[in-house]
Amino acid sequence: MKIYLDLFILQEVIITSLILFLCGKLFNKKVNIVRILIIAFVNSIVLVLLLVYLPKFYDNMFFKLLSAFIVLKIGLNINLEDDLFLKILSFFILTFVFGGIGFLVEGNFINMIILFFIFGIVILKLKSKYKKILRLEAATCFIEFIDDGKLY
Repeated sequence: MKIYLDLFILQEVIITSLILFLCGKLFNKKVNIVRILIIAFVNSIVLVLLLVYLPKFYDNMFFKLLSAFIVLKIGLNINLEDDLFLKILSFFILTFVFGGIGFLVEGNFINMIILFFIFGIVILKLKSKYKKILRLEAATCFIEFIDDGKLY
């Protein structure tokens, strides 16, 4: 099986950057695009090295949680007292939603990026309109908003 590492790393950087950007906007954090791109690139290189040299370590759940924490800490400057568990859970929910979008378009990268942007714009518009996210539901991947006592 051939894997073109340059394309794999490029796709991983783009997808990770989009997820981090959307997380930053949802968490009301200041988003630094250069910082996000750097951490996404480093994360992609580490992912490739682990997949090649230590594939069993990569499947470890502790590593996945540690990697999410490091990416959020460095990429978005998340503090330990910033409701860290909810932020890591939100990061994983967005990752699963984006993975579902990737499965939906059968891995076609261009269609995936287009749908990512549409999904991101919809979420950010809903957040700006309703000001507060009430709940992120992990099991069904839906988001509820509250506005003037009405639940959406």
